[in-house]
Amino acid sequence: MLHVIDRTWQPSATKLAAGIGYGFGTTINIINGGIECGTHNKDKGQPVNRISYWVGLSDHYQIIRQSDEENTCWQQTPFGSLNFSNAEDVLYTNWEGDWQYYADRPGDFSFECKLVGYQTAYSALVTEDYQKCVTNFYDSHQNWPEVGF
Repeated sequence: MLHVIDRTWQPSATKLAAGIGYGFGTTINIINGGIECGTHNKDKGQPVNRISYWVGLSDHYQIIRQSDEENTCWQQTPFGSLNFSNAEDVLYTNWEGDWQYYADRPGDFSFECKLVGYQTAYSALVTEDYQKCVTNFYDSHQNWPEVGF
């Protein structure tokens, strides 16, 4: 989010096509995109209030909002909805259950977690989170095979 604000981040063509550029709206999208962004959230209280506070604070502290900055994210596609496979500007720092079909695996599924470019409850930066991810998604099924770490 800091790099969105200080403009050291450069939005890719994919992000620009999804309406994601500079401004406070993109910081909302980074944190809560699936909950607060997209056209269905245009009048939702949570992002509307958050934006109102930002505008009030930036006016009070005389923070310049540049003309190409969007304060809202209702016009943006939520980050989690975008397919960032092979994207060069996405950090894959979170674990998610891997539900892909694998013909060579028991039950045709991996029973593993994979790195993704959107926020989940499991960070690749926390040592124990891979095991927590696997346990959360697969350990509740006693007949599934053991997972190697």
